[in-house]
Amino acid sequence: MEWVAPASYALNLHALPVLACAPLIVALGIFMLVRERASSVGVTYFLLMLAIGAWFVGIGVGYLALDAETARPWHRLAHVGLSFI
Repeated sequence: MEWVAPASYALNLHALPVLACAPLIVALGIFMLVRERASSVGVTYFLLMLAIGAWFVGIGVGYLALDAETARPWHRLAHVGLSFI
């Protein structure tokens, strides 16, 4: 379980914009879910934003990884999020 060790990651300026956008995108989905009062359009939009957020988190944390073995589980998460877009 090397991919959970903090020593396997290093700060990378390429990851910061992606990781900064992920919670904003999920927050936008939550806002629309509340605003639309859980209508079918609001739920669909929220699920889309959740998938995009998972994609961004996977890519962003993958950028922070120091080696390919550490990045692999995060890129798999990114591919799961991407498949739902």
